[in-house]
Amino acid sequence: MCVVTYRNGPERIAAALRPHDTLWVRDNTRDNIGFAAGANQLAVKGEQALIAFVNPDGDPQPGCFDRLEAAFDDPEVVAAEASQGPDSGATHDRPAEQSRRDWVAGACMVVRRTAFELVAGFDSSLFMYCEDVDLSRRLAPLGRLEHCWDAVFLHDTHRRRSLRAEHFQARNTLIIDQRYGRAHPWMMTRGVLSAVRRGEPRTAIGRVTGLVAYGWMRFR
Repeated sequence: MCVVTYRNGPERIAAALRPHDTLWVRDNTRDNIGFAAGANQLAVKGEQALIAFVNPDGDPQPGCFDRLEAAFDDPEVVAAEASQGPDSGATHDRPAEQSRRDWVAGACMVVRRTAFELVAGFDSSLFMYCEDVDLSRRLAPLGRLEHCWDAVFLHDTHRRRSLRAEHFQARNTLIIDQRYGRAHPWMMTRGVLSAVRRGEPRTAIGRVTGLVAYGWMRFR
């Protein structure tokens, strides 16, 4: 397995790896070219059949990568994600369909290299946010996307986003909706109003600028 950590990576990630058969590649530069572009550049440094993409601010628990890798014993699986939510690690009485996903989260995901290369990797134009949704959409026709309940990755998914992050989240959500169906800017407008009512100006401003950026890209 080739494990990719863009924007560096703490030693706790290395501690969760098996050094004898794992290549860990990470970026130590100060230039931020975005998760998608950075992950694409790092992924080509290995030749392993599986590529794991891991956020540097998370904490893979013991056995996380082993369990993700085991999902690929099934040749139909092309991508698998670790569990980040409140049900992390709970495996009892879960029917198989509860492990199938429409998309897998890039915070801790593993992809078959052949499939990743066939769809040309992440879309670097997205910079950050929704690049995992876009990749999943392109991988889905090639095989199955899996959620591994017993592969636990501790990750703070409720941390407040920066203004820049809110901007890209809003813009890219509309781009992906448009690409694979139909975008609904009016729903994003409702989200702006909701953020204002909740007293979250950063979220509201980020969504407004994201809406404007999407409109500029779409209609110029």
